[in-house]
Amino acid sequence: MITFTAIVPPSPLLIPLIGKDHTAKLSATLKAYTELKEHLIESRPDVIVVLTTHTVSEYERFEINQSPQLQGRLSEFGDIEFSLERTGALGFCHHWKEQLEHTIDIHLCTPETLPYDATIPLFLLTDSLALVPISVVSVSSAGWGEHFRFGKESQHIFSNRKERIAVIVSGTLSPRLSPDSPAGFSLAGKSYDSMIVKHLRKWDTEAIRAMDPELVEEAEPPLHRGLIWLAGILHGTQVSADILCYEFPFGIGYMTAEIKGA
Repeated sequence: MITFTAIVPPSPLLIPLIGKDHTAKLSATLKAYTELKEHLIESRPDVIVVLTTHTVSEYERFEINQSPQLQGRLSEFGDIEFSLERTGALGFCHHWKEQLEHTIDIHLCTPETLPYDATIPLFLLTDSLALVPISVVSVSSAGWGEHFRFGKESQHIFSNRKERIAVIVSGTLSPRLSPDSPAGFSLAGKSYDSMIVKHLRKWDTEAIRAMDPELVEEAEPPLHRGLIWLAGILHGTQVSADILCYEFPFGIGYMTAEIKGA
């Protein structure tokens, strides 16, 4: 059963040795992470599922990492000393894939190296839960409908398992919120972020699924397919979204939220 659900931004700037002076500009996000960490510990998870949205499968299929050992590094961002080690949820991953393989194009993979958008949330949230096994899955290039279906069918599998399952969706909103944004400025970025925050506050996932694809494409939010997947995995359940923080000091939408039972 699912006992904890959250949406978090995986910015490398949240790590002091990488962000340096910039880390202080994300103090609200770090505070939100601290609150989530407390709630995650209280949920007593047996398995932590992390959906990454910045690391995307190039295929129209989903990939679940079932490596028994997982290691996160951030040397690509300049921190050569950083190292995070976790245990993979081998049996859980195998069962998840086995239950889906006749209806969803899903494969198992075994890379020991965690992508950065799994590494950063795990580092900030799970230092006291280091023995809890991890299952990492990435969004794919498949369409929104397939992501929703993957989430919806996963809900049935998770609800029938005895483990207490924590679900973390890692990703950012639009990277086009200001003239100095990495992807350049677009009015679509501000429109998109505003709509997502509004829809999530109301937990109106139907409105998220019905958003204009051209607007979403222009806004370029890595998180969008992850939100569609989350809408599927919580479809039909009585929940509400608590948006702990939304900020964009570097022109990228960082939203931190917890989805709670109503």
